[in-house]
Amino acid sequence: MTTTIEQYDDDDLGYRQALSELELIVAGLESGLQDVDQLSSRVARGQQLLAYCRSRLASVESEVATLTEDLSTPVTDKDTQ
Repeated sequence: MTTTIEQYDDDDLGYRQALSELELIVAGLESGLQDVDQLSSRVARGQQLLAYCRSRLASVESEVATLTEDLSTPVTDKDTQ
């Protein structure tokens, strides 16, 4: 049984699961063996997964930028007292 993202709550959905499912869809499309009856739904699912992955990456990039911003602030004598 193939696990899809629809089986996860948003809080449980992980980037790796989304990326893995997206890779499977892309491989199926590239192989040329995709069932024509499922082609439209697989492409739509791929778009959903791609949007999710991009959103997660943007969110993490923003969080990392915020966290590392503190690292670039010089430490003064006042900060160490």
